[in-house]
Amino acid sequence: MKRDGPNATFKSQNKRFKAEYGYIHSSNGDITIDFKTGVVVEVHTDDPGFKAWIDRISSFDLDEYREFYNDYEGKDTEFDILDLGVWENNVLYPPSQKFRQDIKLDGLGELHDDF
Repeated sequence: MKRDGPNATFKSQNKRFKAEYGYIHSSNGDITIDFKTGVVVEVHTDDPGFKAWIDRISSFDLDEYREFYNDYEGKDTEFDILDLGVWENNVLYPPSQKFRQDIKLDGLGELHDDF
């Protein structure tokens, strides 16, 4: 899917999901996001550096996540920050492929067939 920037209209923005908010977890804090757009709503952290970085993010790339995991109905409402791409300064930074590989292998070498 071509992405023209963080303000472009993506598939998720045109869908009706049951959830209004999503939650991103990180070792530095938690983030509440708009479930359709991926825009940050609230940051919960004691780390000023993490808060400053989150303030520079335009949105998290939920469409790529939903496409990768075949979650077109928006069943997942909680995310690991490493599993999401981010728009920062009009540049899309992809999710961590190493994290995804570790998840795919379940961290124990057990391959999940749902990818």
